[in-house]
Amino acid sequence: MQELHKAAQYIHCRVTHQFTGKAFYITYVYGANQEATRRELWEALESIAETMDEAWCVLGDFNAVLYPEDRRGGTAVQDFEVRPFLECLTNCELREARYRRPYYSWTDQTVWTRIDRVFINTLWYDIFDFCQTAYLPSSLSDHIPMLLETPTCPVPPKLFHFCDMWVRDPDFLPMIQACFPGHSVDPWPTLARYHSRRSDIGSAPCIPLDMGIFDANNVELNPSLHPLNYAFMRRPLAPTLRPKSLTLRRRIFISLLRPWS
Repeated sequence: MQELHKAAQYIHCRVTHQFTGKAFYITYVYGANQEATRRELWEALESIAETMDEAWCVLGDFNAVLYPEDRRGGTAVQDFEVRPFLECLTNCELREARYRRPYYSWTDQTVWTRIDRVFINTLWYDIFDFCQTAYLPSSLSDHIPMLLETPTCPVPPKLFHFCDMWVRDPDFLPMIQACFPGHSVDPWPTLARYHSRRSDIGSAPCIPLDMGIFDANNVELNPSLHPLNYAFMRRPLAPTLRPKSLTLRRRIFISLLRPWS
């Protein structure tokens, strides 16, 4: 961990993950009790956000609430208390990490408030597959301890999705025969080998045009196919695009089926 900047209400650091070697940023916050003084914190966070293009986490005791239900007991939450904090988060493009266990993080046994939080930007998930804040049992402090949990989640293997509509295409059989000129005239043994492994690979029903011709996240194809597929997703009924659908389906099926030959 490398300290980059420190002020009265925050410490900004650059952290390198011990096992992956990936770098990210963490800003530890202790907000002032006075709203006028906390404005310096909001301005500092917005200044950091202007140049932040990597994973970033902001956490700590903000001494500020975000929602009317963030305080129980004492005076009701007023709009002037919430607005500066909310505007800062919006300008910084930060959102609260999911959390579990107690809602209120501070109490004097008369008033209960939620002033301790963890916020992350969208790039945070480029480093961590999963992230949540665990509020631990209270101890001697009037604050509840927070633990930022980032367990490693195994990524499932990509699945090969077969669309049954391909088989119903009148050009399906001639296309398969053209793909395997060195094989016998009958292509069905090759397809049978594929179907025998469908239970291991996974399958999907026919994909309608308004969902795109293929799932670009699960299938690696020639990049030249991507723009046309996305065009179908945006305008599935466009007259100028529909004549191209058969050609696109042929090229997709050829690229998918070749590894099974």
